[in-house]
Amino acid sequence: MPKVLADQRFSAALSAWSRCMKKAGYDYKDPGASRQAAIARSDRVAEPKVFEAERKLAVADATCARASDLRRIGEERERHYVAQLRDRYGDTLDTYFRLQHLAFDRARKIVGPRV
Repeated sequence: MPKVLADQRFSAALSAWSRCMKKAGYDYKDPGASRQAAIARSDRVAEPKVFEAERKLAVADATCARASDLRRIGEERERHYVAQLRDRYGDTLDTYFRLQHLAFDRARKIVGPRV
């Protein structure tokens, strides 16, 4: 994860996300900061307006993530760096991905096709 966060392509997408959010009226450096702010706000304020504020923030976040291609670039950069570990940790990575796939299949059986 540190390599992904330091990656130039990911950093550029993250900056584009942040600029987009600022244009939408939200000044956060990354999606994690916006989520933490939403959590903190909902803990402090018990008004009906909180849900509407959270909804607007979520829409801006999703819109900016799509516009900046943040998710696609993040996933691609993660695959790139994980692939560099294949020679050293191939069996462990295979086990991790197999368990992840099994957990997803199990969740789908429990929750249904929505997952």
